[in-house]
Amino acid sequence: MNSEARVMSMSPVPASEEKRRGRKPSEAKDKGPLILFFLAEGRPTSEQIVLKEKFGSEGAVMVEAFKRGEPYYRIEVWQSHAVVNDGVVAIEKEPVKMQT
Repeated sequence: MNSEARVMSMSPVPASEEKRRGRKPSEAKDKGPLILFFLAEGRPTSEQIVLKEKFGSEGAVMVEAFKRGEPYYRIEVWQSHAVVNDGVVAIEKEPVKMQT
């Protein structure tokens, strides 16, 4: 019986052929609206929702909503503006960006 170990060299995979893990970088973050996360005061009714506590991320509000057994609210912020094209006025929306 042979007690020698055999080592074979492996050729490195070029970076372009490597499979990247995780999410793909997205330009959607730059193009999307400002998104805010809240917990509401009391239980939601069909008439009115009073937003009480603001959270910095969806993960943080999800955890707190889970602890309290309450729903959370995800608000997208948009601005409407008029566009005139060949004498026809149309109202369009554009995302409001976070102010830095």
